[in-house]
Amino acid sequence: MKRGATRASPSIDGRELRVRVDKGKKYARPREARAALGPAAGKTVDPTKVFITNLTVDAGQGDYLLREHCSSVGEVASVELLMRGYNGTVPTGSAIVQFYSAASATAAIQDLNGTELDGRRLYVRAYFT
Repeated sequence: MKRGATRASPSIDGRELRVRVDKGKKYARPREARAALGPAAGKTVDPTKVFITNLTVDAGQGDYLLREHCSSVGEVASVELLMRGYNGTVPTGSAIVQFYSAASATAAIQDLNGTELDGRRLYVRAYFT
């Protein structure tokens, strides 16, 4: 468009509309799509561990509840609730669950992803080390 030229703005019933132009920005992917991407470069999958997110942050007995919830697909070896903060006292709402077999971990990813625990939908994916 030449300098000084005017362009007609789109309007409806005499009211000017604002037009948003997509400038090619990458928008955030949904959580399910990010989990399906797989490990980043240099990362490996631990076949017996799964990473679970969207847990309740204020769960007092979160370890016990999560262990009971995951034991429906296989025998759980350990549950580690992830913490942050200076003394590691602030829960992040995510955990690493280790199973005794890789088949149980695979079953957990398939069967527990999308289930609810304490009224919140859980997201389960493979654990990358």
